[in-house]
This record gives sequence, structure tokens and C-alpha cells, in this order.
Amino acid sequence: MNANSNSSGKKLPLILSLLLIIPFALMIIFFIQSASFRGDVIKDVSQTFTVSVKDGKVTTPSQVFETPATHVGPYEMIMSFESGENGFPVGVLVKTAEGNIASCFTACGMKDLPCNVTLTSGKNVLELHFLDDEDAMRDFAMTYLNYAEGPALDQFVSAYDYPVTLKDGDESFTFSLKVTECVTAPVLLQIVTLAVGALILLMLFLCLTGEPSEGVTLKERLDRLGNRYAIFAITVIFTQMLVIVLMRNLAPDFTNQNSIFLSLLLTIIAVDVVGFPVTYLVCRNVPAQPLEKKKLGFGKFLLFVLMSAGICGVGSIIGAFVHRLITLPVGGADAAITTLMLNSGMGMRILTVGIMAPIFEELLFRKLLIDRLAKYGEFISIFTSGLLFGLFHGNFQQFFFAFGLGCLFAFVYLRTGRVIYTIGLHMVINMSTSAITVWLLGKYSEYAPASTDPNAVAAAMQASPEAMLYTTLYSFWTIFLALAAIAGAIILIVFLAKGKFRLKHAEGEESRGEALKALFTSRLTWAFFLSTISLFLLSYLPAYL
Repeated sequence: MNANSNSSGKKLPLILSLLLIIPFALMIIFFIQSASFRGDVIKDVSQTFTVSVKDGKVTTPSQVFETPATHVGPYEMIMSFESGENGFPVGVLVKTAEGNIASCFTACGMKDLPCNVTLTSGKNVLELHFLDDEDAMRDFAMTYLNYAEGPALDQFVSAYDYPVTLKDGDESFTFSLKVTECVTAPVLLQIVTLAVGALILLMLFLCLTGEPSEGVTLKERLDRLGNRYAIFAITVIFTQMLVIVLMRNLAPDFTNQNSIFLSLLLTIIAVDVVGFPVTYLVCRNVPAQPLEKKKLGFGKFLLFVLMSAGICGVGSIIGAFVHRLITLPVGGADAAITTLMLNSGMGMRILTVGIMAPIFEELLFRKLLIDRLAKYGEFISIFTSGLLFGLFHGNFQQFFFAFGLGCLFAFVYLRTGRVIYTIGLHMVINMSTSAITVWLLGKYSEYAPASTDPNAVAAAMQASPEAMLYTTLYSFWTIFLALAAIAGAIILIVFLAKGKFRLKHAEGEESRGEALKALFTSRLTWAFFLSTISLFLLSYLPAYL
């Protein structure tokens, strides 16, 4: 039986999988990923109250608002708070019926501020603590915000411009609170969603075909590889959603309290522990062509590091612009990956992004893929590797530089035949951005003066050696990255102009136009494209809902 007759027998599972991929993503958004719907309003109050200030101190240190809930679950609180003439800050504390803290923050004023919390059955309360002086702010920060005595606490307190002297007399405040139940999908709908994902995987597995070692066209090879990488993408999505459903239903409190850590751990589980082995197994019966092994000197490695920095710099600018354009109607929200990195621990970032991601992504998008495409020409190998790598990132902030890096890494792998070099390049880039940069940014934000007044900044810097250290380190590191990106972009342009990236032609290689046509008309490759389109939907659509 030839390849064409083989593929004709796979039409029904292929059509079913193509038709179900986008609906599967939409079901995830509505039923699993988040509490997408608002239910009953359980409290809606607007209240003006008066507190007395005597000898510069508020005589009633807090105000309590009861928020009864009928069951455990997610709720949305919308708060507005207008202070009186003195304008001192407040601490907001949400406690569950058992007395556990569900949310805690400080603010000088609030206007329709949203706050998502998990409440329990019974009388939950929201407390407003009037932080009328520096001591009150310090006590609140140490008691509820986990601050310890030191520079970080000093900087936090100084952001509120203490000391202040309150005027004696009655102070008027207006506070409004609207608490809405967030409706999560019933377990049955979550199971149905997962069943659809499992059905897509089954259909894609039914489309699998082996192939002879000779006489296979580029289009047929792309069909087989596209199918296998679609299995990889859907496996990753399905695994993540399965773990999320299990954790949310079996251990909701633990999941809510450790969401950042679990998100990074989930990436390791879905991509490295499950996704990679599955992809490796299904790719084994697609013949590979080992590449000739060559060494890459240290000097050339550094040049490729700089070129990678240039690609990251240009790609990040383009990606930030496109991301901003798409999210502008919903306030220009940061990508989820940005929030995740900024709120994660250094050790987990290094393990997940700095070590594990480079190893497994290079094995997936360079080693496994290019070994099976190289005989059809370097152009289609490089372009396909870069495109699939960029699309798998699932958001526009990362797509452009990931596509560029994927193409550059593919070129390095084709020239050396050693994936260890691209893993090394990948690690340097990821460590520089997601590990060192994020850590320095966090330290800078923690210690840097909050005021924009140059005199206040200078005074704070002189008073705090830590503020001086991390502000200086962050500034120098940012300048270093910018210079590296500029130098890398120049080197890349020079290399292109001098033909350093001239591609070798394979025997019988199709023209670039024909190769691209084969890629974009491959129906099974479109299973992968649709899978990654679903990742983009998961990144952007919830903000609009």
C-alpha cells in the first residue's frame, strides 16, 4: 500500500481532529482555565462612615464588613474607597469564616479595584485598617504582608510619604463593596472537556503512519512530522488541563496558595515528563538522517550568543508592540508568562526555564525534527524548526524572537550536528533573561526608591546600601543587555551581507516556494498549527471575557 492510499484511509480521524482542536481550546477557556462567568451578587453595599482623629491618631483603628458566603469557592470583590481630608492609607484584609487570610494589601485609595479571593461557607469579613502613621503601617506590613525589619520594609513604608500629621476632628470616608460569585464549570463539564481532548489525541494517533526509508516526498514527510508534533502539542495541553482539574477538585486550597510554583511545575510535567517521551516514541518510525559532527569553537559560540541577543532584542520589541496592540482594548495586560516569571522563585525559574526548557526544546525542535527533514534541504529544515518553535510559545510577546532564535539554532545544528551547542546557546539566553534579569528586576523593585523626586531618590540611595547596590546592578545589567543586543544585531547583519548564512542545497531539493507550499498545504501539519493557535487563544481570549 502506498503513502497516498494510506493517507486516504485516515481522512475521517484527520477531519475530526481538525474540527475539534479549536472548540477544545474554547472549552478549556470556559470550563477549566478560569472562573469565566459571574454568578449571583452576594453583597453590594456603599457606605459613608466617620472616624474620629484625636491627637493625630484614629480612635477607631478598623472598620469591618461582613461577607457571608454559602459555599467554598472563588469570588470577585470590586472595591472603591475615598478617603477624607487627611488622606492616609488603609490596609485591606479579607478573612474567611475560619479566620484564614484570603487577601491582603494596602492602598491610599481605590476605584473599582478587583480582587479575586476564595471564600468559605459562613461569615467571611473584610477589614479596613486605618494606617494613620508609620508605626501602624509597619505593624500591618509585618503582621499580614510577611515583611521583616530591614531595608525592604523601610522602602515599603517610605512609599507612602510618612511621616504625616493628621488633623484632629471627624474624618469622612466612602467605601463600596460588591461581591460576586464566580461560577466554575460543574465537574461533568470539565470531564467532557477532557474527553474531547482525549478524543483529539485518539484521532491523531489513528492518523499515524510509518514510512519506507526511500521514495518519500517532502509533502509526505511534513504530513508525518506535522501529525507527530500535533500529538506533542495536544498532549501538553491535555496533560496541563488534566492536572489542573485534579488539583482544583482534590486540593483547591493548596492549588490556590501555590499557583505560581504549580504553574512552573506543570510545565515540567507536561512538556518534559510527558510530552517529550510521547513525541520521541511516535517519531521513531520516521527515518532520521544523522548529521555530520563538527566542532564549534568558543569564539564562534560567543558570536552566536551575541547574534541570539540581537534577535531577542529586535524580536522582543516587535512582540511587545503586537502584544500591546492586541491587548489594548482590555488595558494592555501583561502576558501570563511575564506575570509568572516576576512572581516565581529564583530556584524554580533556573530549573524550569534555565535548564529543563533548553534541553527538551532543543531535542524536540532541533534534534528530532531536523534529523528527519535535513535530507530535503536546509531551508525547509530551518524555516520549519523556527516556525514550530515560535508557534509553540503560544503568545506574541515571545513568538517573534523565538522564531528568530529557532532559525539561528537550526542553522547551528545543521552546521555542527551537535545539539549540545544549541542547548548551550538556549541556556545562556534563558538564564540571562528569565533568571538574572527577572531576579535583578525583583531586587530593584524591592529596594529602589519609590519616589520620582530626584532629591528623595538621592537621599534614599544614600541611606540604603542595598538600594544603591541593586539599582546600580540593574542599571548596568540593562545597559549590558542593550549593548549586547545592538552588537549582536550588527554582527547578524554583517554575516548576512557577507553570505555567512548561505545554505547548502540537497540533491533533488525543491525550490523554496515549492517547499513552503508543501509545508502550508500539509493537512496534518495544520493539526499542529491549529493546536498552537489554540495556545494563542488560551493566552489572549480570557482577558476579553
